[in-house]
Formats: sequence, C-alpha cells, structure tokens
Amino acid sequence: MENVARGMSPEEARSSAVRTLGGITLCRSPGFSALAILCLTLGIGANAAVFSWIEGILFRPYPAVVHQERLFALGGTARGESGETDLSWPDFLDLRRNCT
Repeated sequence: MENVARGMSPEEARSSAVRTLGGITLCRSPGFSALAILCLTLGIGANAAVFSWIEGILFRPYPAVVHQERLFALGGTARGESGETDLSWPDFLDLRRNCT
C-alpha cells in the first residue's frame, strides 16, 4: 500500500515489497517446507515423550509406597574402598538389631 501511495504501479510495488521482505521461498519449495514441518513435529514430539518419561520416573513419588515420607535408602562403607558400597545382609541385621 505504501509503495502504491508513493506512485509505483501495483506490479512494481509488489516486487519491491518482495525484495524488501526477502521473497516467498517456502511456497516455491513445498518439499522443503514439508520436510521442515516433519522435522519440527518429530523433534517436538520426541522432546515431549522423553520429558514425560523422565518426569514419571524421577519427579513423581513412588505410587506403591504407602508412607512415602518414611522412605529412605541405606548405604554402607568398607575399608579400603572409596565412596558408598552396598549394604550387606549381615550389616543390615546388625543395624536393625542395634537401632530402636
């Protein structure tokens, strides 16, 4: 509209607007447009699926545990080893016997 108001013919105004706005490339290449839309759809869908999976495993509480506030994990230490180790059954029995 502005180019026509400046005195350009409608054809000149349209070609000037196309040059200014960068052209209409997606309409001229429908294969590329379809591929871009497909890639975006698959990427967004995969992202949503992975987030739902992670959220269900890591962020939601355990549905089978009745008193979730009482849930805790036990770990042990061993001489000569760095970090945590699994708690052995005899260590667990000693712990259960000595804790009230």
